[in-house]
Amino acid sequence: MVIHGEKALELESNLEDLKLIYKVLHSHLNEHLELMDSQLYVTLQDTLQQAARMEGVDVADRSAWEHWLSGGVGLFSGVVGDPSLLN
Repeated sequence: MVIHGEKALELESNLEDLKLIYKVLHSHLNEHLELMDSQLYVTLQDTLQQAARMEGVDVADRSAWEHWLSGGVGLFSGVVGDPSLLN
């Protein structure tokens, strides 16, 4: 994962660590809405979605994306973007 901006940062990590970091950041979106627009969050999400697609996951299918990220544990419950909050 490479982040561009004022300074470039290259980060190497295994996929499970990246998933964990993403899940932690995502779980705090309600408290820190600015995370949604941060370059780190966007790049991390793009990197994970690319990895998921390479494994045959349809990342447009929210439940498939969530299942891939968390192994079936509800990741998005009660956070920004949770489909149940739209009703």
